Amino acid sequence: MELLQVPGGDCIHTHTYTHTHTEHKHTHTQNTLVQPYFAAPDFNYDAARKASGNVAGLCNWAAAMCTYHEVAKVVEPKIAKLREAEVGCRACVVV
Repeated sequence: MELLQVPGGDCIHTHTYTHTHTEHKHTHTQNTLVQPYFAAPDFNYDAARKASGNVAGLCNWAAAMCTYHEVAKVVEPKIAKLREAEVGCRACVVV
């Protein structure tokens, strides 16, 4: 079984990681694997730009993906409730 090294020296089993619920996996990835990098003083656009423009872009992309995930956790349940309400409204109009 293969181990995945994460910042801080912790290890997780890749089998366990790859066979979990998708939402849990995304939250786990963000909290355990990605967030420690954001705490590093040199993990920002300006510091990364000094190393490479590609690395700077990767920093921005990682931050954007984490922001998207946090927003999606709030918005997706609201969208589901809206869809249920729309179905209920259509049922009322048809009757």
